[in-house]
Amino acid sequence: MDWLMGKKARPEREKERVGAWGTGACSLYLNPELLSARVTDSDLVLLSRLPPLVERREWLASHATMFFNLINLQFSCVSEFCNAESCPCMSIGNTQLCWQDGERSKKVRVTAPQYIDLALSATQRLLTDDSIFPTKYGQDFLPCFEAVARRVFRLLFHVAAHVATAHFSTSASLGLHPHLNTLISHLLVFAHEFNLIPADEVAAIASLASALLAARASEADSNKLPSSPSTSQRGDDVSPVDENHFVAP
Repeated sequence: MDWLMGKKARPEREKERVGAWGTGACSLYLNPELLSARVTDSDLVLLSRLPPLVERREWLASHATMFFNLINLQFSCVSEFCNAESCPCMSIGNTQLCWQDGERSKKVRVTAPQYIDLALSATQRLLTDDSIFPTKYGQDFLPCFEAVARRVFRLLFHVAAHVATAHFSTSASLGLHPHLNTLISHLLVFAHEFNLIPADEVAAIASLASALLAARASEADSNKLPSSPSTSQRGDDVSPVDENHFVAP
């Protein structure tokens, strides 16, 4: 297991498998064969939709915690390979991101591991703040809850998108790409359902988002199962974006 921690070279069979798929991270995360791998064939649109009798803020809060745990776990598996040398700046696709603690604070360019540490730490502080994410019966949500929830989901999206676009080859070598594909797809569908992530930020991974949804639609067609109309339209809602800089909310 030393190779898993980066102490030894990857086994030869893993080198051969990566070589067969292509060596570039970009070619890998758009590879149809790899994108079609997932851990569930469940209808993500149906899973994301607010169930009857469930309070909207409770639904958002529970999913924020779930996505935090899954994305944190996914990143921890590749964190050894995300360092100042391999990722000198935080990026999702071809788009660079700058860190900003608040709307009036200074924008700071940091390395990807620094950004991710700041993002996950900030998210954890918010999720464990009982005044924002109440855990006791009868405790009300603050009026600003949905604004905070959008910040949480945007930060989590940044982390997940970086792993998917910058470290897909490592994830694939570890056999984690089915989990990553499912996680990214679920996050995009859920965020779209509740308008949690700005479209211009999602557009930074437009090619990946469209390819993931196309892979699911293609699999559904091959099984002679009708694909969800709302799912098939997700890729159409995402437009390409020029390389620029985003600032963390």
